[in-house]
Amino acid sequence: MDRFKIDYWTISEIFMAFLIGMLATQTILRNVYELNGISFIGNTSVIWFSVSYLIYVTETFIRLLIWKNSESLKKRIKGYSFWAVLLLAIILLLIPIFKGEIPY
Repeated sequence: MDRFKIDYWTISEIFMAFLIGMLATQTILRNVYELNGISFIGNTSVIWFSVSYLIYVTETFIRLLIWKNSESLKKRIKGYSFWAVLLLAIILLLIPIFKGEIPY
């Protein structure tokens, strides 16, 4: 039962990160890109995923600061895929700024 609660909480975290990421992409990041002269058209779901993952990572670090003894959070941040996807998300958000358009 304890494992079920942990899995349920993780799925809820991911869902909330996607929801907040979609709102942040459509309201905040759209304005940031358009202020830099980048038209916000194309496959913006790549941008949405990147923002959502950054929110998920931020939430993970905040929870780790609060619950220092959480084994599931410690396992999450020790994984290579956690850090690889974080690096990819940052790169995907910066490419349009350097290129001047959303190339996806």
